[in-house]
This record gives sequence, structure tokens and C-alpha cells, in this order.
Amino acid sequence: MNDSNPGSAGRWPAPAAPNQHAGVAITNEATYRAHVLTKIQRGRADIESGRHYTTDQARGRLRKWLTR
Repeated sequence: MNDSNPGSAGRWPAPAAPNQHAGVAITNEATYRAHVLTKIQRGRADIESGRHYTTDQARGRLRKWLTR
């Protein structure tokens, strides 16, 4: 994983303000990474247990939002 902060892409919180303690910024990043890893683990468990949709099934369920 690239450790650069893609904050401008909206994927991670904005960098810490200059007056914010470095420890707080590090804690925020560690908390965010732990959150992402938990979500990935949950998603993998869902797939293994059969709780997933094919692309066509997902499109069917989301059709009203995906119409152009």
C-alpha cells in the first residue's frame, strides 16, 4: 500500500492542522486503518458465507439509482 496521503481524493481525512499534536494525527490514522481492515475482514467473511451478489444481481437491485 502506498503510504502517501491521498487526502485530496477524499479517501482519507484531511491532514492534521499545524496546531494539532502529532500524536493525535497518528492516532487518527491508526484508528482509520483499523476501521478499514475490520471492514475488509467483514467483507471476506460475508463472501465465504455466501452473502454476496454478482455484478448483474447488484445492478438489478440498484437499477432505480443507476438508470441514466
